[in-house]
Amino acid sequence: DLTRFEHPRQLMSWFGITPSEYSSGGSRHQGSITKAGNSYARKLLVEAAWSYRHPARI
Repeated sequence: DLTRFEHPRQLMSWFGITPSEYSSGGSRHQGSITKAGNSYARKLLVEAAWSYRHPARI
């Protein structure tokens, strides 16, 4: 049920595709995705993106 996510960031966090953050003092850096969410859903999302980006050539 997608209505349980009030903000798109919550859905992104559930997928585990939010960037990691490193901050110290006045500097803030974003790293790779956290991979802390649902690994199966994240794999499906990544495969769908690859399939869309690189369609099969027949």
